[in-house]
Order: sequence, then C-alpha cells, then structure tokens
Amino acid sequence: MPINLILTGLVLWGVLVPFQPQAPVFQNKTAIVARIGNNNYKLEIADSMSKRGRGLSWRKSLPTDQGMLFLFDQPGQYHFVMDGMRFPLDFIWLNDGTVVDLKDNVPPLKANQPSINLTAKNKFDQAIELNAGEIEKSGLKIGNRVTYF
Repeated sequence: MPINLILTGLVLWGVLVPFQPQAPVFQNKTAIVARIGNNNYKLEIADSMSKRGRGLSWRKSLPTDQGMLFLFDQPGQYHFVMDGMRFPLDFIWLNDGTVVDLKDNVPPLKANQPSINLTAKNKFDQAIELNAGEIEKSGLKIGNRVTYF
C-alpha cells in the first residue's frame, strides 16, 4: 500500500473522529453541573465547532443558575464575540479547572456596533459564560478552582 494512501487515511480519520474533551467527566454529556465559587450552575456543554460558534447567541434570556461551558482540546487564546447576544454576560476562562481570567458584565452589541473580540490574558482550555453579575454573586476570583459533577 503506498505511503501517501496511508497518510491520507490517517488525516481523514483525524478529521472525522469527533472532538473528545480532556476529561471523562465531560464525555457523552450535553450538560454538567459546576461548582463556581459559592454557587452551583447547570452548564450546557459546547464541545464542537458548531456549538462553540453558536454559543448563547440569539437566545432571549438565560435562567439565573445556568450557563454554557466551552471545551477546547488544548490550551490557547480563543476569541469570543457578542454577535447575536441579547443580554449581558460574565466570562470565566479556565486552564485545567483553575480560573485564569475573568470579565464581568459584557454588554450585548448595539445596532450597527462593530464586533469585538474577547479573550483571556492567559491560555485556557475551558470558558464559561454566565448571566452578568454571577461572578460577583459567586465570589469567584482568579486562581479559584471550578469543580464539575
């Protein structure tokens, strides 16, 4: 069998195999409960390109005790935008379960306002979006751990 056929097969296999989150706790789940600061939140899991791209956009609201967990296969500087958002958000960026950066009360874009990119100051492999005000309510600080169950 020619080597290029083997390499092509490996490349295609890598493309077709679905993204597998870092930890087994996330596998085969669409949502998970997380302990964030002093509070528990039910988080939808965004573990594919399409889920991460859509995020919470176009929703009218989000229940107070819910949010979205974005999973990435390796730490990096991934960008978030507020396009299509209808309510303000708090952002929590984590690396291996430890909070590396926070951004609170990010407002939705106004009509005709250009998009802005949001990212953490440090590399991260997880990000959480919650309703604005939840970071303050939970008492979360950089360096805290978030646990999932």
